[in-house]
Amino acid sequence: MNHQTTLKALAVLLDYPSDALVAAHQEIREAIRSLAPAERADVTTLIDEIVGGDLLELQAAYVGLFDRNPRLSLNLFEHVCGDSRVRGQAMVALLTRYRRAGIEPAGAELPDYLPIYLEFVSSRPALEAEALLAEIAHVLAPVRDRLVKRGSAYAGVFDALIGLTGKNREFPRATAPEEPEEPEDIDRAWAEAPVEFGPGAAPACSDGSAMRSS
Repeated sequence: MNHQTTLKALAVLLDYPSDALVAAHQEIREAIRSLAPAERADVTTLIDEIVGGDLLELQAAYVGLFDRNPRLSLNLFEHVCGDSRVRGQAMVALLTRYRRAGIEPAGAELPDYLPIYLEFVSSRPALEAEALLAEIAHVLAPVRDRLVKRGSAYAGVFDALIGLTGKNREFPRATAPEEPEEPEDIDRAWAEAPVEFGPGAAPACSDGSAMRSS
């Protein structure tokens, strides 16, 4: 099983729960067989939850988890640019990168939506794909830790992605430290501690970091 198939399966699992996702669960199980045993077991737990759950409840939980909490956002530049005015420039640069690779994102999601980025990465050769995942390791790790803290099975997908970067030594599995829960406290912590996004690149966001252009 090649990395392209595995990454596409992980991208599908991170997307909004749907009947199509449930219907494809056997293909997804097959596609993740190349993962390390512990990571495969964790991702399988998520698949089982999706297949065995009520779809409307799964969708509501997904929105509450990823769409209403900026610290768990699946939009990568949320963790890098925040509301910086250069976020739009970073989006354009990323979209250009996709198009150079022959990828034209469909749907209403922004180019920095993690499942779209993973679709792009899955189209690249293995060594390049590993490097592209490594670029976002600084985002994946803290989101993974926050999901662990919440007891979410989605943490397994982030563990698998980090494993594919070859950076497990840098970013070991760990429970995230206590975080503020009140909206004003979350906003304050967010402003004080932005997450760096990969090795230095342009266009730069407010904290001086951004996705590497190619």
